[in-house]
Amino acid sequence: MPYPITLKQPAERVTDENAPVTFTDPQSPLLNAPNKITQADFNGWVQERASYMPSTFDSHYRTMLAMSDPGEQPNRAAILAAPYGVGPTSMCRSRSFASFCRRTRWRAHLRQPARRQYH
Repeated sequence: MPYPITLKQPAERVTDENAPVTFTDPQSPLLNAPNKITQADFNGWVQERASYMPSTFDSHYRTMLAMSDPGEQPNRAAILAAPYGVGPTSMCRSRSFASFCRRTRWRAHLRQPARRQYH
């Protein structure tokens, strides 16, 4: 990670694979190109929504999503992105999410963000 983050012990996570997901930066290029990411992209989750989410993170990072287990406060750190070098760097922390990124259109969003302007 190019900028500081903090993980609690135990680390924060969302174990409910059906937990609602809120887009915290819906205009972000990472959510809109090359494909628009929608709520439908979160259907069919097979395991926890997110794990090892930072409890604090540097102000360089922007959040993309917020989620929580029932009765808990939303965590905004499931995906963090920050400008670094020629484009943003991004971080996803979840076994299910990592698998999701590898097999779906999220892969194009998070692996090739430097081709798009990032503000």
